Amino acid sequence: ILGPAVNICRTPLNGRTFEYFSEDPLLTARLTAPYVAGVQEANVAACVKHYAANNQETHRMRNSSQVSRRALRALYLPAFEAGVREGGAWSVMAAYNAVNGTAACEHPELLNDVLRDEWGFDGCVVSDWFAVRRTTDAATEARGTVILGGGLFPGLSNLAAADAVRRLGADTPAERLRVMLLHSPVSGAGLGTCRLMIAALGVKLT
Repeated sequence: ILGPAVNICRTPLNGRTFEYFSEDPLLTARLTAPYVAGVQEANVAACVKHYAANNQETHRMRNSSQVSRRALRALYLPAFEAGVREGGAWSVMAAYNAVNGTAACEHPELLNDVLRDEWGFDGCVVSDWFAVRRTTDAATEARGTVILGGGLFPGLSNLAAADAVRRLGADTPAERLRVMLLHSPVSGAGLGTCRLMIAALGVKLT
């Protein structure tokens, strides 16, 4: 499922505030971990979103959240960390906004250094719909974000996309999807879409 949404409630004018747990980072983190674990007990993948510092809808496709590392750690990242480390989330959705000038979907510090290396996340990172700005950065610098909306890799042919991510070895969007599918059986259109995405990159499900 595309949830839980764990961004911090900063203003009642934010059109997504009703989806979020609270304005308190500790409370949000305490709610996130059991939510994720409970969803995934039924072999359904939780997708913790919107990573990170996504706290407004106005100009969401071009907004940059300017925030210090201290504030990120204290306010905006604890719920995501709880969802990954305690809840064991199988997927995370990267946000529309930029963080300190770098698009969240292509942010090597947040997606690689923090999420994967520090927190040990080995699941699938997906973009919000049409959120990726530079395909190659998402596929390489961010260790293979799966791009939602406009195809797997907007702006690239299937062959070019496959070539771009095969150079990453096992750490590819297809491999992340394969791991998630092994955790979470899906059927119907969802399975067909995932199989097509994986087949385009030459990765077998079994």
